[in-house]
Amino acid sequence: TGAMRVQVRPENLRWPEGEAIHPKVAGETNGLVADPVELATPVHAKPSIEVRKFAPESQPAIGGQYTYTITAGYEGAFNTNENKFQDPGTGTPGLMGLTEIRLVDTLPEGAEFVRATNGGTYDPATRTVTWVVPGSPVVRAIADYRVTVAFPAGTFAEGASATNNVQATGTPLDPKHAAVTATDSVTRQLQNLR
Repeated sequence: TGAMRVQVRPENLRWPEGEAIHPKVAGETNGLVADPVELATPVHAKPSIEVRKFAPESQPAIGGQYTYTITAGYEGAFNTNENKFQDPGTGTPGLMGLTEIRLVDTLPEGAEFVRATNGGTYDPATRTVTWVVPGSPVVRAIADYRVTVAFPAGTFAEGASATNNVQATGTPLDPKHAAVTATDSVTRQLQNLR
């Protein structure tokens, strides 16, 4: 007696939601081979997106500039060295792939926008920087995005907190699934420029 765990990865993440896969498992002990057993298991999958925001450990200086880094991608590929918006096995998207991927970074109130990398556009009315990943998930999307802000003197006092929020959204290629969203934020206390 005992238990055995079997992990199966459907080809290119394209297996339809709820459809059964039928792997066969056979065991051997003391030279005796058991007959294969079919394990009919329904596949359950859901699209996902992940976003993380990073900032230097140092406190931002009042009157100085501060750069935040945003990393976004598929949740399942997030801890790999592969492109964050591709299937890590093949480099092409499956049904759980996303399109219309948008990253929206909301600056702390009172902070001044300085610049954004990789085509980020700033809207002063909403204090947001927006990136749109072009085309479909097949494109080699850039994983890291950066935004630099300034904390002007007279607006911020030493010890005040500044929170920077980011939201990532994407529309699954499979029309049966709704759009997915992920958020993250970073809060830092400000210090006088030294």
